[in-house]
Amino acid sequence: MKKRILLVTFLLVAVMVMANVLLVEGSPTLRPGQGANSASGGGCSATATITPNVSLPDGDPTYTCFDMVLSADPSATVLDVEVVVGHTHTWVGDLAYQIWNPALDHVTMMHRPGRTGAGFGDSTNMLSTSPVTFGDAYVDDAELMGNTLGDAQVVCQDDGRCTYFANRDEDLTSLIDFAAMAGSTVTGTWQFCASDNAGGDTGPLSTVTLNVTCAQPEIAIDKSPAAQTVVSGGNANFTITVTNTGTVTLTGVAVTDAAVPACDSAIGTLAPGATNTYNCADVGVTNTYTNTAVATGLGGQTTVTASDDALVTVVPPTSVSLSDFGAEKTALWPVWLGGLVVVALAAGLLLRRRRIT
Repeated sequence: MKKRILLVTFLLVAVMVMANVLLVEGSPTLRPGQGANSASGGGCSATATITPNVSLPDGDPTYTCFDMVLSADPSATVLDVEVVVGHTHTWVGDLAYQIWNPALDHVTMMHRPGRTGAGFGDSTNMLSTSPVTFGDAYVDDAELMGNTLGDAQVVCQDDGRCTYFANRDEDLTSLIDFAAMAGSTVTGTWQFCASDNAGGDTGPLSTVTLNVTCAQPEIAIDKSPAAQTVVSGGNANFTITVTNTGTVTLTGVAVTDAAVPACDSAIGTLAPGATNTYNCADVGVTNTYTNTAVATGLGGQTTVTASDDALVTVVPPTSVSLSDFGAEKTALWPVWLGGLVVVALAAGLLLRRRRIT
């Protein structure tokens, strides 16, 4: 009888030991915590509005220019440009508009729409209460402004065509579109320039709004798990993800980790939205520590940096218990259930032998 009791006890202890081994040798256990995933840079926008309320010199092809000052992060460069013009003027075909950036590059947005050769342009009118917008995303050609309207009608108001892409027409010194300004500096003095190239029709330039979408380099890093527990002498395993969260291609992207050099990585170039993920480990950990992985990259002439922390808690083998592993102990119910089944089978076997004897 005593041998049978010892057998049952042995089986139960074996089940408990197996459960403890599973805990010790299993994956690192996540503890409550949050990594300091941070980023540098970011997209931006800059806007300037002027209200000249003046008429351009009539019949004079010389451009009259108005300063428009934009302020943004010094590292910000142009991603996109949009210009909104409110102008009351008869005979739109007399007019030409330009926008100049601080680098002295310009885009001629329209140049006497409808004019061919030495003739006059389109005879349609403009009203400041029906402004027109110029931008690369639009589908109507500025050279065709007013081409479906009569002399007494108003652009935008009467045809619903209020947005246009730039057409430099005969101005071959102009950039072909706003995209050609991409990468230039946002901050500084821009200029809106306009001219009235034929006599007999005038009207005030009321408002001009310049909207510039900025591109700034930006980077983010995530080091996971944010926290883990490791038995002394074991390994701390990490997954590191670096993302270009900006709109500028980053070069020389690298990760450094002072506490875990094995997590250092030279990633290289990351396009906007691109991600690089890799795994690394700290082998033979004996002390609790918090380490920081730092990602850096170069966008244009600007260096961006981001960092993320991870906590590694080291415990001695003798102190390992279910309470050290938080919610993971709830995952052991199959082991406990298996143990109960073994005990029940052993008890049934004992009872059966007693009946036989």
